[in-house]
Amino acid sequence: MPLENKVNNENSVSDGARNIPMFEGIVGCSEPLRNVLDQVAKVAVTDSTVLILGETGTGKEMIARAIHKGSKRSSRPFIAMNCAAVAPTLVETELFGHEKGAFTGATQRRRGRFELADGGTIFLDEVGELAADIQSTVLRVLQERRFERVGGSDPVSVDVRVLSATNRDLRSAVEAGTFRRDLFYRLEVFPIEIPPLRDRCDDLPLLAEHFLDICANKVGKKFRAIDPKTLALLRGYHWPGNIRELQNMVERAVVLCDDDTFSIEETWFKVDFPPEMRRPRVGRLDQAQARQMAEARRMIEAALAETGGRISGPSGAAALLGIPRQTLQSKIASLGIDRNKFGSLRGGNAEPRADSNADLPLESGLQGQPAAVKPKDLNFVGSELGTDQNAAAFAEAAEPAISVLPVRTGEHRPKHTIAAGLLIVIAVAGAFFWRQRANGPPKLTDRDTLVVADFDNRTGDPVFDAALKQALAFRLQQSPFLKAMDEEEIRSTLKRSGRSPDAPLTGQVARDICIREGEKATLEGFIAPIGSHYLIGLQAVNCQTGETFARQQAEASAKENVVAALNRITDAIRQALGESLNSVQSPGPAYNQPVTTTSLEALQAFNMGADVWLKKLDKPAAIPYFRRATEIDPNFAQAFAVLAIAYHQAGDNAAAADALGKAMARKDQVTELERLFIEFVSGYVSYDLRKRIEIGELLVRKFPRDPVFHGNLADAYIDAGEMDKALVEAEADLSNGPRIAQGYFAVSQVLINLNRLQEASAILKKAIANDLDGPGVHKQLLNISFPEGDRQAQTEEAEWFENNHFPQLPAFYQANDAAALGHARRARELFRVAVNLRAQHRSTGLLSFQDYLDAGPTAEALWGNCPHSGARHLPLVTALCDPAAAKQFRTEQDADGKSAIQGPWAVARSMALLADGHPDDAAKILSVMVERRAANWGPAYPAAQVLLARADTQIGDRDRARKTYEQFFAFWKDADPNIPILKRARSDYARLK
Repeated sequence: MPLENKVNNENSVSDGARNIPMFEGIVGCSEPLRNVLDQVAKVAVTDSTVLILGETGTGKEMIARAIHKGSKRSSRPFIAMNCAAVAPTLVETELFGHEKGAFTGATQRRRGRFELADGGTIFLDEVGELAADIQSTVLRVLQERRFERVGGSDPVSVDVRVLSATNRDLRSAVEAGTFRRDLFYRLEVFPIEIPPLRDRCDDLPLLAEHFLDICANKVGKKFRAIDPKTLALLRGYHWPGNIRELQNMVERAVVLCDDDTFSIEETWFKVDFPPEMRRPRVGRLDQAQARQMAEARRMIEAALAETGGRISGPSGAAALLGIPRQTLQSKIASLGIDRNKFGSLRGGNAEPRADSNADLPLESGLQGQPAAVKPKDLNFVGSELGTDQNAAAFAEAAEPAISVLPVRTGEHRPKHTIAAGLLIVIAVAGAFFWRQRANGPPKLTDRDTLVVADFDNRTGDPVFDAALKQALAFRLQQSPFLKAMDEEEIRSTLKRSGRSPDAPLTGQVARDICIREGEKATLEGFIAPIGSHYLIGLQAVNCQTGETFARQQAEASAKENVVAALNRITDAIRQALGESLNSVQSPGPAYNQPVTTTSLEALQAFNMGADVWLKKLDKPAAIPYFRRATEIDPNFAQAFAVLAIAYHQAGDNAAAADALGKAMARKDQVTELERLFIEFVSGYVSYDLRKRIEIGELLVRKFPRDPVFHGNLADAYIDAGEMDKALVEAEADLSNGPRIAQGYFAVSQVLINLNRLQEASAILKKAIANDLDGPGVHKQLLNISFPEGDRQAQTEEAEWFENNHFPQLPAFYQANDAAALGHARRARELFRVAVNLRAQHRSTGLLSFQDYLDAGPTAEALWGNCPHSGARHLPLVTALCDPAAAKQFRTEQDADGKSAIQGPWAVARSMALLADGHPDDAAKILSVMVERRAANWGPAYPAAQVLLARADTQIGDRDRARKTYEQFFAFWKDADPNIPILKRARSDYARLK
């Protein structure tokens, strides 16, 4: 990423410590630089001595400052000294100070650099130039942290960290005997080698832009773009002087360049040319230009006369002329205009020489006149002006015009306009720098919402159309600070503004939505080809003012590196917008590393699967996409984790275990979000409910805006029987993800458990209205229709599944309903039909084939029709029929953390508790099952009623037992009479009378 860490130029003080960005001023995105910064980040927090190695001009002092800023000493002094720049006879007194009278001219005591750095950091640049005698003194300071001032005898103790740098080969100097070996080893505790600029070609465009920004602002110029040929020349040059040479070359070219596209003369890059020949050819101003210069001078003087010499503010000359204050000041200086002579023209209204409005915005539009039009953004070269209105304003401004009206009491003040074209001439060299930056980048708060525009795809490759925006959304999802506007809100706003809800979300459209919704900023991106490489850019724009909050760009050497580059600039944007460095770093194991996959095709496959899964809850249909993602990128840990869930829910435990194993093997190479998610999946697949809740709670704390994590935690709370907590998380799922079906499903599931069936039905119908019409939603509606006895809803939902080629699911639920009501013969037939249909049709993913096969035998066991002993049966069926097996079943459940609270498993657990003489514990489970009738609808519900009556009998509460039996008989009034549990219930009830 373009690590242009100029994101906060203000030093805010908190608790006595300065909060300064660690890498402020360091510009670059290349791998060699990132390796260096990784070392810097690691060593900064220690107190180790660091030796910085590198050629002249590579930025060794900036690295030293970065180490200091990232250390615990950052609030203390940073003292730098260039050992080669000080005369050898003065080095000792510079370093250690001197006492009064130590030598001729020492009229008072003077503290040296080491003493000034006490508590902080001293940086010894060009340490290899130290004389031998000074080397021994420095060695002693490193060993003892004490020294004597020149001419003194009292030891001075200091607590100082020593950083040093050199462009010499100190090892060779040691071997040659010109540098002390013991001092070298003391300095080289942690060496960092800075790469030369020729090894950082990927950083050259950004560095050039950075220096162009600085130098153009100095001279009051603007440039619309950098000439592509110049960028190619920059890349091809050897740069013997490194970054310092680049900075000097850019500064020289800025002064001499006379076009609005910045360029550098090709001859400058021919190293065999002497320096005096490295000059661009600049033509003289012709007579027309001279006339325009004279006209510009006259216009500026007229404006100054009108404003009494005031430059800034809404009534200042800059506003009247429609140009930035700084630009006008530069033009006044270059044209030799004495603005003070205009102060007397307006008497007491004249302003002092110091501009009292220095903090006003850089540009102010003029009422009644077109505002100054900003030149095109360098990072977004090729994009058009935002609207036709802006284009018209630009065309209107192209005609030089000046209007001077006499001043009259009570009338409007005169207004002056200088055409955009004429302003170019005023600057002689002719351009306004494209980039406007305030003293510190504006910040958002965690209450602000970003409107994320579609990427401007200039490559012609359709794979980028959706994949980049999805990758950006995934990266932003990890931020606890930034929130993107929900797709549903965007669609609604588009509709209200008269556009199609599916209209492309260009930058201009995104800004319009941002303004309409009262938000603060848009996030706009582009991707463009550069030969075989790709240039990726992001900018955050204040939609209310048009000001650019932050802008980053990076270059990817191949398609598979695009996502990694996008991730890096996204993290830089996050930090520039106000998110803390710790927060930006926290999702991943290393700063600005790829999140999950470097393959756009893999990401696109993953997101297509996620779209099917989350919007339609059609998990079998999603599996091929996730499988394809892992085939494209075998290191795609997140895809393996999702596959593990899908296979587990489909009943393919072997495939689930294999996918989970691959995800676990890669979990240390991915982001914290994915790592925790993989741990959560591990708990899910292994039925470890405690782990699911523990990791689920951690995920929603760290990533509170991720709807899926809230839904997963709600599901875990449901399994734990904590419905109040489950409802909170389910509602958070829905509020954070109204465009995915999971939230609606989660809320409805909790409401079903609470017997609030009408509310559950309303939520699900809202999902359908929002075009989330999939098998998961209709399965819930079908499920609700049976305990409600809503025959019309049953028919409607059965038709939906029939029309969508899932006829087995209605048959299954009809069988389950018949089993609940004690219609055994009908239930047996329907279970057989459901199994046959499932064998002929693809699964919805809501029930596995094994679920269909197990349902009939389980219902028989719950009715008391136990199979013959000796044959091999389902463990659950055996537990329902044999008290000893039930006890073993309960023990295994407890060991695996599967303490069931509903369904056939809870019935088996309750039977074990009754057999062990714990009727109170059994009654607690069974009473909840009876209370949550809808959630337990099926053969488990009447079985729970009968067992609850037995538990009450064991407890000794015969009245409550009788009442429970009576409720059961009323429920099974139409049941087949020969069902064993019905016969036994009648017998037990008779004994209670």
